Amino acid sequence: MAAGVRKLPIGGLSPDVTNALIVAVLIAKQNYKTFLSKKDSEERGVWNFTLRDSNIDTINVTVWGSSFYIQNMYQVFSTGDVVEIINPRISFKQPDTTNISFNPEVSSPFQLHLQEHSSNMLIYAEDDVEFYKELIHVPTKAPEDFLRLSDVISYGQAMRGEYANLLVAIKNVEEIRNVKSKRDSKDLTCRHIIVMDETHLEFHMTLWNEEIIFKSNFWQPRNTIIFFADVKLEWDNFRGTMTATMNSRTVVTENPKTDEALNLRNYAKTAPILPTAILDHFTNNLIDAKSITDVMTTAQVLDKAYSRSNMTQFTALLYATITQLDLDGSEVVITYQCSNCSQPLDDTRSCLNSDCVSTGKKDLNNPKISFNLKINLTDHRGTLYNCRLVSPIADEVLGCNVQRYMKMTIDEKTKLKWNLLLTRCEVRILVLSTSPERPQPLISLVTCKPAKIKDVATKLPFY
Repeated sequence: MAAGVRKLPIGGLSPDVTNALIVAVLIAKQNYKTFLSKKDSEERGVWNFTLRDSNIDTINVTVWGSSFYIQNMYQVFSTGDVVEIINPRISFKQPDTTNISFNPEVSSPFQLHLQEHSSNMLIYAEDDVEFYKELIHVPTKAPEDFLRLSDVISYGQAMRGEYANLLVAIKNVEEIRNVKSKRDSKDLTCRHIIVMDETHLEFHMTLWNEEIIFKSNFWQPRNTIIFFADVKLEWDNFRGTMTATMNSRTVVTENPKTDEALNLRNYAKTAPILPTAILDHFTNNLIDAKSITDVMTTAQVLDKAYSRSNMTQFTALLYATITQLDLDGSEVVITYQCSNCSQPLDDTRSCLNSDCVSTGKKDLNNPKISFNLKINLTDHRGTLYNCRLVSPIADEVLGCNVQRYMKMTIDEKTKLKWNLLLTRCEVRILVLSTSPERPQPLISLVTCKPAKIKDVATKLPFY
């Protein structure tokens, strides 16, 4: 410890304290800024970051100095570093919109100020350093204080411009992009990521913080969990849905040590990723067929699916005829899934899921075998092509399981097909709407049974 200074916790600070020494872990680091001094026209710099020294106590810090000094400080210290702050000036936080809008929310009513020639900041390396390092995995908000992604999507533009906390799993990290600032044409870097949780499997976010962009190089899809405190929610006109962006208010906690994060990681490891897998997951696990009562024609389904509204998925009840069902032809109607992770196997019956213990190996146990049919549904307004009919719903509709089907002769398969073909049915469907990444809607059957003539006559819409 430096001579003449007094070590104090963040919770013990006050503006009348001088020669203080604070030991804490750096949990958030903003991009530095440079400007020309009005006093002497020299280039100056400012840098803001956030510290924590307990599960509760956090404080914001501002560093002032020459441009060279600030750039050097910025490059030397990173989030996760445990540091000593020596002789800072301590002041009350300013109760203005600038402090609220551009700095992370912290527990301390005070702010620390470091000056190039009167304060110091060093890496801390004493025996208790591991205690501070563990704090990097503690969110700055209560572990349960976050919005589900489905709620963000559901609220839609009503939440545009609002701030929210999100607990998400990384699904995909895209390439870094270089862009020009709209305000002053400065060069900026950004990165788009796709995240998910148990309620919504594809949500887009934008990272602007250089430190976080660098750290995102090491984020692993399905495995890395992030608690985003105070991200800004935005409406994306191109995608027709809500997105989020991080700014100087945002604090990113990687792999938080909370029950909620553990549950999400366990879910993400086996969650469906491909659009067809997502559709099958919702169809077989989350949809109550009895709740599907909105009667539509095929034309209404397509209009809604292509509308690019905020609704990424919807259900409908159709009265339609099955006009295509290839049970006795050359089309592949059976799929094999890994017995460990349930992901589809390739042509050699090997698992391609990099997170599965069987990846790259043939599934020598008992791969899951199921129906994977494509059917067409037609009514007086048009046709829905390539609708998915998969197990276990396919087993119910066909009246037989995969094992029995595989033992059938061609004639028996043809007879099974004509039991359903050209039959007017009451069909409940789940639809994944189009998006920039998915130019065609995906449609899956939830139930299918012969329709009653009375229902067709009284309920089938004209349009």
